[in-house]
Amino acid sequence: MPWSKSVIDDSINALKDGIFTSLDIEFGGSCSFSCIYCETPYRDKESSINLNKIIEFISTKQFKWIYVCGIGEPTHKKNEYFLRVILEACRLYGTKCSIFTNLAEFPKWLIEFIKDDILYLVIKFDSLNPENLKKIYQTKDIGTYFKNLENIFNLVQSKDGITNIAASIVPTSKNINEIESLVNTCLENDIFPFIGQLEYSGSAKKTFKKLYINNECLQSQKKIIETIIGEKYFIPICPALLSSFHISNENKVTVDQRTGLSCHWFWLDEPRIENLCELTDEISIQEITKKLFEIRISKFKYFVSSEMKLKYEVFGGCGGNKRDIFNIYFDLVERSSENGK
Repeated sequence: MPWSKSVIDDSINALKDGIFTSLDIEFGGSCSFSCIYCETPYRDKESSINLNKIIEFISTKQFKWIYVCGIGEPTHKKNEYFLRVILEACRLYGTKCSIFTNLAEFPKWLIEFIKDDILYLVIKFDSLNPENLKKIYQTKDIGTYFKNLENIFNLVQSKDGITNIAASIVPTSKNINEIESLVNTCLENDIFPFIGQLEYSGSAKKTFKKLYINNECLQSQKKIIETIIGEKYFIPICPALLSSFHISNENKVTVDQRTGLSCHWFWLDEPRIENLCELTDEISIQEITKKLFEIRISKFKYFVSSEMKLKYEVFGGCGGNKRDIFNIYFDLVERSSENGK
């Protein structure tokens, strides 16, 4: 649901009128797993987000979606307070929330928010082999993961091809033989298989050569996946890339340094972050919106001139395939220019 065509279309239409409709929030770096291709455990920074300001933003009802991803496991006990307050605000003001979780923890109080169509999940789903999971997540506590995974399967709500749960699957040398089985398991449980390529960032730099799957192999995997699902496979574009205020765990509104887009995680090489402003009590939605458009305009011409040199991946990053993202971005800027905006 958070990544369906209707959501991205609505966010783009609002953006044409100069309105951002999402908040993309990073919590602190606390996490119970130390995944071999994740940088979160190596960023031991507790969240310092301005929660009062975020609730103020939600109360305006301008922001239709809250995306919690990036740095920090949102269900971790150190982040639980932030998540609970945000979800209660979502319930109060009719907003929806999507979180990325590795299922190391899954408190029972979240269940009602899922059942009430407030909370949507992207779950980490890289293996069903206990020994592989121990190596990937560098933990012995795999029983908790499987217990939480079973609970998630029981919470799936699917209607007309739209589901409330997606599974993040990263093909690597550790699990390449399981990808077909993982996709089948997703489809059997009405879960969307959200496949993305390995990032060369954070702790993944230390293990990248051992884990990397080349594009030829990934192309072969994509054909297998398309045979399973019976149609062309693509990673949905995260609306937050185009239409959000991206708020870091250090309470900064940040953008992708190269494009000015609202999130930098769609790059698979080292993400580059630029701080736009601090999320202070005084700053307004209008001020942040103006800053975001100004920085996009300042970077757009350079980006277009260098875009043809970019390498495009088989699956793409967690925000979608770069080519799809950029095509929408170009079209959006051109239409805005035609309309004098």
